[in-house]
Amino acid sequence: MQENAFLSVEEKQVKCRIKHMCWSPKRDLIAMAADTGELLLYRLSSLERVWSFPPPDKQNRISAICWRPDGSVIAVSYNCKENGIAFVYMEKAQVLWTLTEENSLLENAVTSIKWVEYNGKNGDYKGNQFSSLSFKDYLPELPKLQFKDLKTTEVKSILGDLRFHILVTCDKLQTITLYAYGVFPLMKIPSSDISREEIVVNMTLSPDLSSITCLVASTRKEQKYCDLLVYDISEATSDLTLCDQVAKKACHLNIILLYIQSVIDLMNESCESVVQEMESKLTNYLLNKNISGTIGDEFMHMLMWGKPSDVLEDLLTNCMSKKGVMKLGTLVEASYTSIQQLLLVNFQLAADAIYYHLHEIKGMSNMDVLGYIKLFDSEMVDDIIKCAGSFILKASEMQQVIGRSLKNFKAFFRWLYATFSKIQREAVDNDSLMSMKELEFVADFIVESFIHEHEQLKVSGKERHFNLDKVYQYLQDAPLTAPQNLDKNEWFSFVDSVPSLAQNPLILKRRPDASLCQLYKELRAKIRVLLNRSFLTKRQRSHRSRWVTSCLSSPPHSCQWFDETDQSFYTLICTSALPCKELSLVKLGNKLEKTKETPNHWVSERVSIRFDKITTSCGGKTCQYLVQGIDYYKEDTATLLLKSQSSTLLVQLSVRPIFENQHLIKKDEDGVLDVSEYVTHGCVMDPMVPVKIASSGTRKVCCVLGTDLRHIKAYVMDQDEEDDYVDENLDVSA
Repeated sequence: MQENAFLSVEEKQVKCRIKHMCWSPKRDLIAMAADTGELLLYRLSSLERVWSFPPPDKQNRISAICWRPDGSVIAVSYNCKENGIAFVYMEKAQVLWTLTEENSLLENAVTSIKWVEYNGKNGDYKGNQFSSLSFKDYLPELPKLQFKDLKTTEVKSILGDLRFHILVTCDKLQTITLYAYGVFPLMKIPSSDISREEIVVNMTLSPDLSSITCLVASTRKEQKYCDLLVYDISEATSDLTLCDQVAKKACHLNIILLYIQSVIDLMNESCESVVQEMESKLTNYLLNKNISGTIGDEFMHMLMWGKPSDVLEDLLTNCMSKKGVMKLGTLVEASYTSIQQLLLVNFQLAADAIYYHLHEIKGMSNMDVLGYIKLFDSEMVDDIIKCAGSFILKASEMQQVIGRSLKNFKAFFRWLYATFSKIQREAVDNDSLMSMKELEFVADFIVESFIHEHEQLKVSGKERHFNLDKVYQYLQDAPLTAPQNLDKNEWFSFVDSVPSLAQNPLILKRRPDASLCQLYKELRAKIRVLLNRSFLTKRQRSHRSRWVTSCLSSPPHSCQWFDETDQSFYTLICTSALPCKELSLVKLGNKLEKTKETPNHWVSERVSIRFDKITTSCGGKTCQYLVQGIDYYKEDTATLLLKSQSSTLLVQLSVRPIFENQHLIKKDEDGVLDVSEYVTHGCVMDPMVPVKIASSGTRKVCCVLGTDLRHIKAYVMDQDEEDDYVDENLDVSA
């Protein structure tokens, strides 16, 4: 063993106990999960904390973390299905998207996650160079919502600058789900394949996405075992171009739904701002005066008789000015115009985009086009398209209502301005004269906007004396209080009178009593059900094989990886509680070519190993070491913590030669191999006593955790690379 092969970079004492650690695959950053539920990001060079990300709720705790292969997003799973998995943007500690019970129909809390990028030789797949369908040729780009504190997620942030990649999750009921791009559930391996006594401890997906192995711990007849389950998923991932298209379609639909939710929120805010302006500038003064009727009565009296009451005249004479009336009118008109602009441009474009994408999904659900593959339920897609059509019609209806309300509003303030000039005995120009039709608009505005019987109306315990019910009702999650009368609409009357047109699926169906918000939530719920059903599972039953590897006295500590050189899965398993004397090393490979008769023939090799004769310069003695921690490093190499009575070592173990030369390695009576000679590099860690490690072969780094779970120490595993660990391209804000 080459001693002092690793360079100690920095060590630090942190405030919280650390549960999980994971290195970035592209930068010298390490993500840590604290026992408080916080996600922490540290820099290697100084172990300086870059940022901390709080849990959604104080009771939430992190069950697993992993990085996306491009190193820009951290997936964080929590111990409850309500918060599920959050995908945190590395540079800004911002949640880009989530997989939860609400938006992704998660049935159980997720306990483990892994992210794998496609690295096979499928010549038909072109990754991100292949557009998901050329919708950009037909749909304009959605305008950005330029509002303070509004956070939006772009499709590019979800897809990343990568080839096709899959997030593998396992929940507490041992159901394994494969999410394409971390969004679309491509395949689900049901928990029925695993008994109640079994727990999935580890899982690995091969880079060519053809198979997945699961390390399962179980208890049978008062003995504890560890099994390897192998699932052949090659049929589900054989057409990666199709999988890529469907997943990207799901990404676009989810982003557009979030965009529409933001537009609805902004329209709600604009409505509230109009109400607040009118309450603070116009109605509050009148409420403090002794008036016999309501505010609406005061304005209607002035409109009918051309003369204001003493209270209203006092308001216009002493409390307001011409400039104030004009300013109030401008502010409220700007709010109306903002609502109209959001609906006409942002909302309408987003609704049209959803309608277009749903029709593309309808094409994907046609089995005549895709052969035997049934991706989506065609009847469900048709129902969602009808709902989207009603949604678009409702937006058009709301535009008409806003247009009429804006016309009434302008007439009201024009009339109020002319009345103010008369009271001030100023000359009224001809432009201020109003027709009978315009006076009708003023009357409509007074009736619709100034609430009668305001004593009976309370919103959240607070009375309101001005409202925008004609517009505001469309943004509430409740049926319309004053639906539009469309009986005189010639087109609707014609469609209703012709049965063949009324049942025609190409004609959009109206929902007169439903609000825009209701239809949006209904559409969102149906799309989520459509996109979160793993249809590929139905056409593929996973192949399953099992090997009993070892009798265990406690749940196993393990690490698992796929070696692309010899196309094999490797698994290291601790055979007892840490520190343990022996490790089980399993190599699993498919050595026979696939045929119809033997579609899969997995061959496993298993050896038990220990470390009896490791000599260090510290004392110069050869002694036996126990295993304190294990982690995958790269290809055929694992990183281990070895502990003896006198010292603790951080070492690297070369795994592949153990199987190649096992007949030459000395065995004890129980057939256990002493693999001390295959420990290639190491260093003595005294006086620190570590209990956990996290290493990365791509970055050539390692982090160890002390017994108190607060003391962390970072190492560079290749001293020839010690000048390369400072990440000069990193752009993160603390």
